[in-house]
Amino acid sequence: PRTCALLAQELEITLDSQPESVAQARRVTTQVIDGIGEQTLEDVRLIVSELVTNAIKHGPQGRVKVRLRRDGNTIRGEVEDEGTSPFGLRRKARLGPDGGLGLRLVDSLSDRWGVDAGTARVWFELRDRSR
Repeated sequence: PRTCALLAQELEITLDSQPESVAQARRVTTQVIDGIGEQTLEDVRLIVSELVTNAIKHGPQGRVKVRLRRDGNTIRGEVEDEGTSPFGLRRKARLGPDGGLGLRLVDSLSDRWGVDAGTARVWFELRDRSR
């Protein structure tokens, strides 16, 4: 049987509010969250991509913060723009050529997610089920 130590891993990065930042967020996610199942890693990358895209698309121009923490089998992430209210937060989004699946995807892939009251910070938690 394969064994490995489950160490806490953390990342906080501040990105410019521009489309290129989505790819950068995906890259750093891959670098900091290692030792988890490939499907879990892909789910985290997708969630981060969707939340950063929402922050860029619906938030004020400026900066977007991404925070990730892995502690054992649990990954918690946060994406926050410089706004004062939830960015593009519509649980019943309309589907169309400009998207609309972002938060549905976050809801379906994460174990829990939400928005910190009075902020534009969306958080998610997900457990690595590959172990």
